Amino acid sequence: MPHLTDPANNPFLIGDGTEGPGISITSNGVKLRGYGANLSDQPGIAGPLTRLKWNRPNAGTVVQMDSQKAGYDPTARIGNLEASDLTIDGDGKPGIGLLLNRVWASRFKNLAVREMRPVIGGEPGGIGIKLTTSAAPIETCAGVNTAFNYFESIFVKSASQGIVLDGNDSMGALYASDSTQNVFVNVQIVIFGTHDSDVGIWLRHCDANVFYRVSVIRGHAEQEPERGHAVLVNSEPNRFNVQDANANYFYHLTPGGGVHVLSSNKPLHTDGKTIILGHALGAGQPAPTTDSSTPARVVLAWITSMGEMHGFDLVE
Repeated sequence: MPHLTDPANNPFLIGDGTEGPGISITSNGVKLRGYGANLSDQPGIAGPLTRLKWNRPNAGTVVQMDSQKAGYDPTARIGNLEASDLTIDGDGKPGIGLLLNRVWASRFKNLAVREMRPVIGGEPGGIGIKLTTSAAPIETCAGVNTAFNYFESIFVKSASQGIVLDGNDSMGALYASDSTQNVFVNVQIVIFGTHDSDVGIWLRHCDANVFYRVSVIRGHAEQEPERGHAVLVNSEPNRFNVQDANANYFYHLTPGGGVHVLSSNKPLHTDGKTIILGHALGAGQPAPTTDSSTPARVVLAWITSMGEMHGFDLVE
């Protein structure tokens, strides 16, 4: 156990110098629980915490939940997992704090993920939390998603990309596999804002995910100009040339750095647009933008915190 009177400075050191993830979970029903995570930088409220600190010279994944590691089965999933009351510390390496691959119906609460990239000026790449699926080939592994997971009270700080949702091309022979129907409640993300690739929430090959009360801050305002985006809808087209990050929903989004859509000139997926209900635009923050001449209202629909509606009357 960490030191009782100075737990913040006595973490559990994860990794022994070998390759692969630090903590690898490959079975159903595993519960990884601590006794407190520092979800704020405010003085006086840190309290005791359980901190898992990466302890290798190179980047890696601190905690990995992955059905494929248990033996190759293209349709295997794992579920009923939990990670709660933990701080995950990447020690400034550009790795991944928490990785879910083909994980279903699991719970993640009171998690702080920190220091997932090198010091300012280094190369970007560190990810706080990543949801994905490696199910392949997609023609015969339809629906082997990372899905139905619940996240509550999540704090990601000092990452290049805070939360990433990804998968495979979601329109295969029938439909393939992606990150879908995951729920996030009370999320705060602090990205560096020093690279164009710095993103709070990064969406690709994912649909029907729901975010309640999300705040993204670019953490180095003293460096001009600030770069990156709060939300990047990377609508990389699927094999039918249709946008493939679709029908994701935000309820009260405070996006430091704004919302940006890639591949915005591609046709919308039949599932529809990403929708933001309560877009709280702070002073000096940009309205939603795209990578083409396509107006944002064509590929997004949003209501500002003042009740102004955009994109609800335009389908194409």
